[in-house]
Amino acid sequence: GAEESGPRLPPKLRIETLKAGGVLICLLVYLVLVGGLAVTAVLGPFLHASESITYSLPSTSESEISWNGTVSGLSRWNRGFALFGVPTSAFYETAGFQKSVDVLISLYGSSDDGASWSTIISESSRQFVLDCKYQTTTCNKFQLLDVQSLEYSEYLVVLDMDNVNADEDFVSEIVFEFMYTTYTATLIELIIRYTCLGLSLAAIVFFLICMKPLSKQDWIPEQRWIAVLAVATIGFNNPAFLCDLYTSLWFFPMISELLQLSFICCLMLAWLLVMDSVLEDESKRSFFSFYFFKLVLTTLMWGAVMTLSVVNNMSRHIDPSHLSASDNPYFRGVAVGIAVVAVLYIIWVLYLCLRIVGELRNIPRTPTGFKLLCFLTMFTLLFTMVGVVLNSFSLLDSSVRPLAWFTLLNFYVYTLLYLFSPKFSSASDNQRLFSGPSSAPEKV
Repeated sequence: GAEESGPRLPPKLRIETLKAGGVLICLLVYLVLVGGLAVTAVLGPFLHASESITYSLPSTSESEISWNGTVSGLSRWNRGFALFGVPTSAFYETAGFQKSVDVLISLYGSSDDGASWSTIISESSRQFVLDCKYQTTTCNKFQLLDVQSLEYSEYLVVLDMDNVNADEDFVSEIVFEFMYTTYTATLIELIIRYTCLGLSLAAIVFFLICMKPLSKQDWIPEQRWIAVLAVATIGFNNPAFLCDLYTSLWFFPMISELLQLSFICCLMLAWLLVMDSVLEDESKRSFFSFYFFKLVLTTLMWGAVMTLSVVNNMSRHIDPSHLSASDNPYFRGVAVGIAVVAVLYIIWVLYLCLRIVGELRNIPRTPTGFKLLCFLTMFTLLFTMVGVVLNSFSLLDSSVRPLAWFTLLNFYVYTLLYLFSPKFSSASDNQRLFSGPSSAPEKV
């Protein structure tokens, strides 16, 4: 029973011992998720309800017109509604034209079948562009309202439009369309969010159980970063979703967006750290050279996007006719700053990817788990970038489409927790991909 002398090697990680069977199971799970992406992309429009009201413009010389319409039978499970307008041109063979139209918007709500109305906004002044193309019968679609929270079951919208003339503009009618999320879509989102929340808690417990035999000093940096990312996943899954659903307070949506954006920025930081950690030995890492610039880049992104989100959502809460942060004079400057930071981040990630590919060519036997990690990271990163560029998976969108991307990010974090958890049943080896502070093995 004599104790062994010499330094103790930490247990190997699952990323170093993963077999082909584990890789196959993981790829099958992601294949199912990709199938879910395709299904939700197809079903997304069908999980929205709409009510259309056609308004025929009077054939007069007056340029002022008035319209009112109601939408009823709503509940908090419909998550809000938006009002769109689609003008129709009667003389499609004429040359196209553009003109600005001024509109005064009033919104009223009722919970007693229209017996009494409460004023929500009164004569809010907005402007939209009437854009009718050459040889087309339908002009551009414009949005007038975006009500985020439903406190009433019935709403009345009154519009007073100026500078619209049926005889001069050749606009015969405007189709006004109320759009809102269905009960089914909200129920699907509720189930997915709380399922992912439960899986996140289970994954964190699994990771902590695996790490329990190790002291905190034996945790490698990658495990610490991923542990922080896993905790951020809980906020990303929005535990207060029911509170957001059943209350009209601005506090819960704001906290939800804060947590979701914080997770995305943590994930962006983790991608940079994990990829750079493969290329740079731990003994050569200093805070300034390894961490500082990564933290600055992601913090700038977090601060700029969160500022726009807060301003935009507070404005919509006060006035549902406030549709975009672009109404703010500082929007363009902040948007340019976000674009610059995003481009720098993409260039940095591509640079690290190219370096990793070059390093892998010099390694005779790359662990299967590491190949899987590289593939899933590239896939998730590429899909995220494409989704942001196409604006198809916005976190602020209440449709069911973003939920597939939302689920994909959750399972990506679960995969990281599994791959970087230690496996005590395997014998330690001197050839290590990631090294802990209590060992000094050769780095691949």
